[in-house]
Amino acid sequence: MKNFLSRPVVAAALFTVTAVAFGMAAVSPAPAHARASAAAQSWYGEYGYEEMVPRAGGVTGSIDYELKLDDSGCTLHAEGVMTNETMLCTARMQGNSLVIRFRSFADGKIKNQYGVTVHKPGETLFTLTRSPRGLITRWQGYTPSDGKRRTGRYFTKR
Repeated sequence: MKNFLSRPVVAAALFTVTAVAFGMAAVSPAPAHARASAAAQSWYGEYGYEEMVPRAGGVTGSIDYELKLDDSGCTLHAEGVMTNETMLCTARMQGNSLVIRFRSFADGKIKNQYGVTVHKPGETLFTLTRSPRGLITRWQGYTPSDGKRRTGRYFTKR
């Protein structure tokens, strides 16, 4: 069955482009009357993580990461110290986890604003897993500003 959540959606707000695929695989668009499964809908909402970034002179800045999942799709946005990017992504359920994968940047291109290919289409950016300890993030192709791929409690549902 096709899932309407897999199509890209360009929202009115600047830097917001969305797409998501819930289920066993990313699939092509389906009619707007299609409904996501109850399991997929249980992931709907806004998730955030604020990373504190040390800067020269002891001043601390931050980078805010926002993942939004709803009927219209998925938005991954990061903004803060030397960071302002939005990615078109896909989300795929695997058991009690949600795998977030790169599709393109907000402009539909795979190169970032500096003309550099940072991620390949289909590359796993990170995985969110529900556990008794809370929501666990496993950084993969996308990482916090220090570039370290840690696993831990980062994103929280708002």
